[in-house]
Amino acid sequence: GTGPVRGVVARDALRGRLATWNFHFQPASPCRGYASSADEGDKDDDSTWEELQAAGIPVNPCNSPQHPAALAGVPLAAGEMNKSIQESYDAHSLCFVCGNAHPDGLNLKSFRSEEDSEHPSDLRSVVTVSDNYQGLPGIVSTGILDSLMICHGSWQAGIALMDKAILPRPPLTLTKSFSVQIQNRLPPGTKVEIITRAIDIEDKREPYSVKVTMELREAGGIAGRGGAGGAGDEAEVVVFAAGEAVYQKVGAVRSMW
Repeated sequence: GTGPVRGVVARDALRGRLATWNFHFQPASPCRGYASSADEGDKDDDSTWEELQAAGIPVNPCNSPQHPAALAGVPLAAGEMNKSIQESYDAHSLCFVCGNAHPDGLNLKSFRSEEDSEHPSDLRSVVTVSDNYQGLPGIVSTGILDSLMICHGSWQAGIALMDKAILPRPPLTLTKSFSVQIQNRLPPGTKVEIITRAIDIEDKREPYSVKVTMELREAGGIAGRGGAGGAGDEAEVVVFAAGEAVYQKVGAVRSMW
């Protein structure tokens, strides 16, 4: 029969793919004109966002007022809207969660948070999960919550590394570990936001890693705070899940586009 042969081929194909991945995505592998780990060691510590901009490198393609370049004085593009992180750095992605080019994905879009100017690398996403992703009637699958948080957190890790190193594009980061606590069940059709923050960056030696905290909550406010009209005049925002993840840098740039 062909069953055993197919099994051997499948195992060989898996090993081949893993070997190819490990070869091409070694932490020190160079990647076009953007900094590899070897290049970063030679990078001028005094380089600034202004110098990159003067060299003709677009440093703030999302046109965010919270980008470190904007906070450092690099002017925003006049007349242009603030674009999502995904549209700015990986517009052709087919990622199911955040891919702009995925026809049936979750359409996650991340922006720099404007809630805390002391942490310009913080990200915020808003998304509504449809009935198609119910695990049980009236309850969005926990796996969808995990996917939203992990994907958004990966962008958070890349942006944090990019900002710290003063680079024009975020590196490719992948999940090393992830833990989550489900606090409430999410009904489909609820508009939610994912808030993340990089709380620890290890970039002394490869492989670089970033620890990210994350919260998935009801959109429209700050958990634990009252409404705009005064403290306590509105119910606290519902938190559906909170977690923490560690991401590892595996490539010098996330997207070649």
